[in-house]
Amino acid sequence: MSELEPTPSERRVDAVLGLLRRAAAITGGVALVVIVAAMGWQVFGRYVLNATPTWAEALAILLISFITFLLTAVGVAERTHLSVDFVREAMPTPIARALAIVRDLLILGFGAVMAVQAYQLVQFNWRRNLPLLDIPEGVRAIPPTICGVLMVVFAAVLVWRQLRSRPVPPLQAPEAPTGEGD
Repeated sequence: MSELEPTPSERRVDAVLGLLRRAAAITGGVALVVIVAAMGWQVFGRYVLNATPTWAEALAILLISFITFLLTAVGVAERTHLSVDFVREAMPTPIARALAIVRDLLILGFGAVMAVQAYQLVQFNWRRNLPLLDIPEGVRAIPPTICGVLMVVFAAVLVWRQLRSRPVPPLQAPEAPTGEGD
């Protein structure tokens, strides 16, 4: 095994993180499909049935929160978040590496604060219901809580790898078997 090849434990961590990333992306995709269906039902109800389903818009707003926060965490895992890299890339390798570690530590810290504060919002608002959906209002703060936790996990792995001078591969789920030669 070469020095840059991932160890078996790193491969297991990559697989678990890849599954987390994929689950978040799939959940965001399903939420998008539900939004389209709810908006279609709202239009049908308004113009065909002449009875607007008021819950559809409230559901869409809630689901947009799920999509936004879950896919933000996926962006951290895949390192597709907005960043200004030209300064870091212009630096000598040791400084560039240190800046990358600082960047990921800041993301980790932001994710931790977001998770804690959003969880407090979940607890604070759980006893009140959203009027049109009749579900606890604390549900609105579940997406940022999950996002914060995932950001901490993904950023922690990136920092850990960089501190160990290990390559930082894309965090992806393992490939599904194709059935050929299995």
